[in-house]
Amino acid sequence: MKKLLLGMAVGLVSLGSQAQSNSLGINGGYGKSAIKNYESHAGFGNANTRVALTNTEFMPHGDIGISYIHSTQTNFGFGADVKYSWEGARGENKALGLERSLSIQYLRVPVKVMYFFGKYGQRVRPKVYVGPSVGFMLGAEEKTTVNNQKTEVDVKNDFNGVDVGVIGGAGINYRIVRNTWFTADVNYYDSFRDIREQNSGGTPRLSNNTLALNVGINWGIGK
Repeated sequence: MKKLLLGMAVGLVSLGSQAQSNSLGINGGYGKSAIKNYESHAGFGNANTRVALTNTEFMPHGDIGISYIHSTQTNFGFGADVKYSWEGARGENKALGLERSLSIQYLRVPVKVMYFFGKYGQRVRPKVYVGPSVGFMLGAEEKTTVNNQKTEVDVKNDFNGVDVGVIGGAGINYRIVRNTWFTADVNYYDSFRDIREQNSGGTPRLSNNTLALNVGINWGIGK
């Protein structure tokens, strides 16, 4: 973590008073999400319904929102997004004929230090980035199906209101016309903390993970 923060600080200092480019746009992504150790804790809202899952699988993940990118004549840049993100996990217990899924919605704000390959002003700029991401929970629901009988429970109160982790990715910025860029990247997010409100008995922590392809359009602003 210290190395990550140090690298971010170096990148921000490098922005300096170079020739600059600022852009703002829209961005959306789609991929898959999971929650580490969900199979051991599925069944929130009512402890009597908690049943271990024998098999878990990825849930669809998506996000949409606005994106800001600041780049300079150096190879370093800075980015920040504000996005609505839906995440979760699902699994089953075949012996009981039970299926269960957890869906959590966040307002996510990733902040990224970016490194652009090539020269400033080129049409195509490959990039890599890393930085912290903070998620403010908007809602959480758990759905259970047993013998074709479906129930849904609001479990927002079982989870922390804030999720914090690190996001990293790689992709390209492509200039379509003057002051208009197409952006694309693949990114991975890993949560630092237990997403539950309380962790009784020292059980393994639950943490969010997502892997997604994001695309968007950014338009130049300012000079």
